[in-house]
Amino acid sequence: MERVIPRTLVAVLGITGVISLFCVVTFPDDQLNYWGIYNLLTDLHVYRWGGEYVSNSLPLYDGLIHSLDPSQSWRGPMPYTYTPFSAALFVVLANLSFQLMEAAWLGLIAASTVVVCWTMLSWLGYRRDNRLLWASIFFAATMVFTEPVRTTFWLGQINMVLLALMVLDAAAKGRWRGALTGIAAGIKLTPGFLWIHYLVTKQYRSMFMGVAAFVGTIIVGAIAAPRDSLHFWTGGLFEAERIGDIAAPSNQSASGVLAYYFFDGGTPRLVWLFVALVCAAVGLAVAYRVHFRGQPQLAFVISGMTGCVISPFSWGHHWVWFVPLMVVLVHLLIQHARRGWALLAWVLPFVLYFFIGAWTFTWPVAEQPEGLWIGTGWFMSGQALIEPWGIILHEPYLVVWLGTLIGAYLLTAKVRAPKAPGAPARSNG
Repeated sequence: MERVIPRTLVAVLGITGVISLFCVVTFPDDQLNYWGIYNLLTDLHVYRWGGEYVSNSLPLYDGLIHSLDPSQSWRGPMPYTYTPFSAALFVVLANLSFQLMEAAWLGLIAASTVVVCWTMLSWLGYRRDNRLLWASIFFAATMVFTEPVRTTFWLGQINMVLLALMVLDAAAKGRWRGALTGIAAGIKLTPGFLWIHYLVTKQYRSMFMGVAAFVGTIIVGAIAAPRDSLHFWTGGLFEAERIGDIAAPSNQSASGVLAYYFFDGGTPRLVWLFVALVCAAVGLAVAYRVHFRGQPQLAFVISGMTGCVISPFSWGHHWVWFVPLMVVLVHLLIQHARRGWALLAWVLPFVLYFFIGAWTFTWPVAEQPEGLWIGTGWFMSGQALIEPWGIILHEPYLVVWLGTLIGAYLLTAKVRAPKAPGAPARSNG
């Protein structure tokens, strides 16, 4: 039976959406050059450069790349860390004017955020009507003032677009389910972690379809850029140091924790692999439990978040998984926290929002365009080093991941797992 989105929820999301958008243009002042939400778009321009390099048969991975347009020489050169297939797709960007490219890309990010909210709510069983549409739009607006989403807009990042592909795939039915995840992995490798999720949760067809689609992207990339494809797939993809300083606060992954707290920026690879395997095993074990106890949407989100934890480098904007997490959290509260002391559970969305909000912190730096350096997110705050809250504010996304695992485990503690055919009945103890 389909559920109907409560009118009260639509009204509340409308209010929080307006507040969120107000905060976006207030923290920091959106009129500041460079720092405003639509004033930088560095990553989008790097995507365009990738398309330009493929179009002109220039090497993508031999060093830093830059714009081939002299009018854009003020943008410093950057490494290209995506696949050759992605650069082949970005040829489209290279053929647009800068103004059209930027406007279309920001619109795509906004639309992808709405699609994620709409698809998650539909997957959770809510009726597809006008109320669901408005709830999705307001939910997306509310999530704009979170560090992952705001930074995605600010940098012109692709992570929200990839998340929309993965969510659409997970909620779909039919023989092609899994293909969109394979295409997303063909653009940026990290979505491939969901193949393990599909394997663990016994969704074998989706896993194989995803792998097949991914192989197809490799072939397309090899045709478009054979030399770059050979370089990338024979070792270039492991050059994590090209992404950034592993020990930087912006690396919100297990690798970043190890480098920052224990190894002074030089984590031995075997140590990182061991910790990553442990984190993956724990995250997938909880996802398995949750999936087979009636919460496949939450299981999917947990696996996606776990992929960020074990990645060698996870920028804050990689954690766009907080968008579907918030949708699932609000849904669970609607279902389970309606009366008595359980109403106190409604503080949880505000706690989560506190940790992932796009709070800004300013320092005077003469070299910056406005003489200011503005850090976005708790992990970029000097306050994150104040004890006893240092590690919590320095690693807020891993704290939320751990909290989600614990909460998901407790949520399903009294739920009976489905009995295999022919197996004896057992108590939930």
